[in-house]
Amino acid sequence: MGLIPIAGITLSVAIELALHLRGQYVFNPPYLLSVISLSLVSTVGFIVAYLSAKCYLATGSLALLLLSMAFVVQSVVPIGSGWASTFSPSATVAMAALGLLVGSVVQLLAAIQASFRSVPIGSEHRKARLTVAGFMTVLLSLIVVFLPFSPGFPSLFVNATGVTVVNQVIYAAAIGIFVIGSFLFMRLYSRSK
Repeated sequence: MGLIPIAGITLSVAIELALHLRGQYVFNPPYLLSVISLSLVSTVGFIVAYLSAKCYLATGSLALLLLSMAFVVQSVVPIGSGWASTFSPSATVAMAALGLLVGSVVQLLAAIQASFRSVPIGSEHRKARLTVAGFMTVLLSLIVVFLPFSPGFPSLFVNATGVTVVNQVIYAAAIGIFVIGSFLFMRLYSRSK
């Protein structure tokens, strides 16, 4: 069943290329990115953040708290970029890049914390710590959302040209950080099973 959509997309692309229709038909209503960001990206991120937060409350693992906060960043920022897509493509691209970079750094911190097998945080203030961490992460996410609108912020996307070198550097850094964090989590998993 999973191969049916792949075959359908492949067939659609083949027909489009055979009939030379490339780029002629574009369906891009103004709020499409907002709806997709909210319904798919942010919803999944918030679910993972919620599950990680529940596990943090049960275990006190700082790695789980940080992982939860990484998913909060990667859930709040897409909502902002979807909102900005209706009037500022440059801000949308900047928000997506910065959100990915901040989320990757927090996830790397979680991987480092998990790799060194830290002692669980005491159970007496876990809810308060989670609340403060969540509030601070949402605040950081809102800074990422509104930062591209500040004067002097470099443009990461230029109309009719595409993304800039700065945007590519930010994405390269985020990918590198995700690779390092994933390697640390993979190493931890292979040791513990």
